[in-house]
Amino acid sequence: MGKMISLDNGASFMTAAEAMQEIERNKQEYGIDLWDAIVSAMDDEIREKVHAEMPETELEFLQMYLKEANDDLIIG
Repeated sequence: MGKMISLDNGASFMTAAEAMQEIERNKQEYGIDLWDAIVSAMDDEIREKVHAEMPETELEFLQMYLKEANDDLIIG
């Protein structure tokens, strides 16, 4: 099973699909784009491996990353 992502410094965790909904909501409601912070927090080696597989969407990228990750991804 893949890891989870937290957008609130580890207070709660969610799936990639749930996170993408929250990311989109933040972008639309507040003009805040969390994607750069998420990518910056990723393990470089795993991020590059996933990137080489050429996912088509940010959701697919995040799902693939979390599947490969050794730890949960914590942002915040």
